[in-house]
Amino acid sequence: MTYYPPLWFEERLLECRRIAPVLDNVGALVWDCVVPAEWCPPGNKRDSLNWRDVHKMKENLRSVMTRQAQVSLRFNAHAHVGMRPVVTCYRYTPHRVDPRSNWDKFPVDLLTPYREVPIKGKRPRRSGLLGLIRDDSGDHIDLRAEWCKSKLGCVYVRVFSGAAS
Repeated sequence: MTYYPPLWFEERLLECRRIAPVLDNVGALVWDCVVPAEWCPPGNKRDSLNWRDVHKMKENLRSVMTRQAQVSLRFNAHAHVGMRPVVTCYRYTPHRVDPRSNWDKFPVDLLTPYREVPIKGKRPRRSGLLGLIRDDSGDHIDLRAEWCKSKLGCVYVRVFSGAAS
């Protein structure tokens, strides 16, 4: 797995903020972050990976998103997120991915509250992290995932409070 220095994230975040589309009726921006596209594989690639590699990807994402939340001036774990927040994921890579390939799964999963799922006879499985959204199902969030042609090689994740009803 590739090493990414901290400056890589800062540069990509500033660039993504500059080029990401402006959205209407999504509420206020609650938080944004950037993660390497390599750590957000499409479902067909993710299924063919060794479980250790998948675990390492998730741990790397968990670490990077936590670090960005700690240094972000925007991040507030108790921020008012509406009943139906809007989550946008933009994949900036040179190669198109299938829009139905579920490449946005890992970063969106980490936006849910931290919990440990008990497994009989084993260590509990960790799930979630930041607690910005209550649940990542389509009933609870408006998820918008898009691919954009670019050589940035990253995924830009934004969480908005949701439009006022």
